[in-house]
Amino acid sequence: MDSANAVLAICDTTLEVGALVREFEVSGFDMGRLSIAGKDQRPNQRVIGYYQYRERIRYWGAPNSFFNEIWAMLSGWAFFFLPDIGPVLVAGPLANWIITALNNAAIFGDMSAVGMGLYTVGVPKESILKCESALAAGKQLLLVHGSAHEVSLARELMHELGGPVLP
Repeated sequence: MDSANAVLAICDTTLEVGALVREFEVSGFDMGRLSIAGKDQRPNQRVIGYYQYRERIRYWGAPNSFFNEIWAMLSGWAFFFLPDIGPVLVAGPLANWIITALNNAAIFGDMSAVGMGLYTVGVPKESILKCESALAAGKQLLLVHGSAHEVSLARELMHELGGPVLP
């Protein structure tokens, strides 16, 4: 996929990425075009587990509306423990792209699993490095992919709501 058909927002918190996801839902955007990735931010809480329920990720532990409401809107999910980043949860098509890329890891050199998935969808290496640094710093990623027109609309919405937009 061409990078013209993918756009990324880096959000400081789960609240920010959640607001963006809700805004996309309200605007009638195809939620199957969205993916999110973020470091698991609950080291002091008792996480009992993550599991699949009716094709959606669920979080079982201390109440957390982000995982149980926002992630329920996105299909596909994965949990990775990445060196230098830590535990990362991914939801949406990006989870499948990462898993596919992991099966071909020799092609990608020293990229992280998330980096491989982003590269697969056409995100430039410079943007991938920014995304990996953002994840390591505890930030959240929102990826939107689709036709050039859909991505253009997504880029406009992301700019309106703030936050760095890549590529």
